Amino acid sequence: MQLAKKTIAGLVCFIASMTPTLLSSAFFSTALSSAAFSNETNADSNSDPEEIQRLIRQLGARNYSQRKYAESVLRELGHVAIDQLIEAQYASSPEISLAAQQLLGRLEIRWTAADDAPITTEIMREYEDKSSEDRQEAATWLAELHDGAGFDVATRIVRYDRSDLVAKHAALELINYVDVDSRDNLLALEAAVDQTLRDCPRVAAEWLVTFVRHQKNPSPVTIAAMRKQVARESSETDEVRSSGKITAGLYMALAEMADRLKDDALVAEAIAGHLQLVKDDEYSVVKTAYWLLDHDHDSMLQQLIFDPFDQLAKELPQLLYCSAEAALEDDQQRAEQL
Repeated sequence: MQLAKKTIAGLVCFIASMTPTLLSSAFFSTALSSAAFSNETNADSNSDPEEIQRLIRQLGARNYSQRKYAESVLRELGHVAIDQLIEAQYASSPEISLAAQQLLGRLEIRWTAADDAPITTEIMREYEDKSSEDRQEAATWLAELHDGAGFDVATRIVRYDRSDLVAKHAALELINYVDVDSRDNLLALEAAVDQTLRDCPRVAAEWLVTFVRHQKNPSPVTIAAMRKQVARESSETDEVRSSGKITAGLYMALAEMADRLKDDALVAEAIAGHLQLVKDDEYSVVKTAYWLLDHDHDSMLQQLIFDPFDQLAKELPQLLYCSAEAALEDDQQRAEQL
């Protein structure tokens, strides 16, 4: 019986090396010892989300045996419990938080797959050893790769990076860099989101799912969902989980969605919320001004220009010129239509 288990485990290891995505779409690898192999067979009986939550609560039990039992079951579940473990590391109970961090530390995430573009493999080299800032930078590089070549890998960061800040940054960069006017680019993001983030409870994943759904089918329903998410993020006070920069980025996502629905009032509301958070950042204010220009919101741009934003001083002549040029072009088009 022991020999059979070893033989099967060896076969599974061989298959895993040939087809990295076969064992788990989550891109996880664990040492396939007998215990790890039994993890696959026992997962069904313990993988109910409520049961996983009960086990996580049990990590903070006073009884040592109960804590160890919960830890052993969660360790066997492996990637099945990762979403709840990521959330549990922020628990108010120090015991639960520490135990969740330790369990997450034992999981090895396979960030790249055999069919990923070589450049994405290079970007993700030694990803686990990078600082939070460097992991955010990697997410930005992936999001801005030509033709959505990094979308698949960036969505893995949204789901599996242990830091909420990094996951949220990755989600917002995907929203920022996807070309919503390019059908192929939007389909590439939709496919990546569907493959990696379907049923993922992480907040950052919810943002992306809502945004992609709205781009496919602009609706007040998805707008309402994103407004709730913006409100929730605005009220987040834990600096480990969010920041003003993250909330500002989410406001811009809402502005993009509102623009898709031709809701100018909501665009103005979202831009105001965004600028309130970035008003001391010259680059962000200027970038917002050009976004308004690119999206034909000249009246909002004029209002922004003549508001006391010192950050626009250097760009003011160019912005005024571009705004006037856009207005002139619009007048010419109207004249031709008449």
